[in-house]
Amino acid sequence: NAIIRRLPVVETLGSTGIICTDKTGTLTRGEMTVVRIISPEGDFAVTGTGYTPEGSFTREGIPVDISTCPAMVELLRNGTLCNDCVLRQEGNEWRIDGDPTEGAFIVAAAKAGMQQARERTDRPRTDFIPFEPEQQFMATLHHLPGGEGIIYIKGAPEQIISLCDQAQDSNTRVINTEYWEDRATDMASAGLRVLALAWKAVATDQHSLR
Repeated sequence: NAIIRRLPVVETLGSTGIICTDKTGTLTRGEMTVVRIISPEGDFAVTGTGYTPEGSFTREGIPVDISTCPAMVELLRNGTLCNDCVLRQEGNEWRIDGDPTEGAFIVAAAKAGMQQARERTDRPRTDFIPFEPEQQFMATLHHLPGGEGIIYIKGAPEQIISLCDQAQDSNTRVINTEYWEDRATDMASAGLRVLALAWKAVATDQHSLR
């Protein structure tokens, strides 16, 4: 009689008779898939399952070219770079080396035409803070070809939202904390595992996150 928010909690159970879960393959195949993204540019649905990088993005049922959505491009880039997972192809099979949740981010970005290897070459990682349960986030520092620094972070919505003061869109505005907390709650209520992502530009001479 328990509703579990974080799947790793299952590992602490001594024995179970019945497990009720979703059908995305999290337990049966060890796979996670990004199915919905809410950004300042709207509510996007993502098609495709598993780790095969084939799928599309729609907004209100209408196909969307993600390259025309700057906030979504940065969000997907964030998910690719603030990430220790690698997507690879073996024959006709696509597999990941790493955490299933991180693998889902890489696959979502690939569906938008973003190549992980190229992104990592163009924006090499300078420093990082690994995910820890106590802090509820992972952060990485990168530098662009021109030397500009940028920090990417992803983690528990309540933690990430509390660190932000702006929301990105065509006219950057002060973040509506209550709005984003409500959206995270809505998604969690629908049975989705929810993570938040954010970024921050930093000085060219910053090479440490500590």
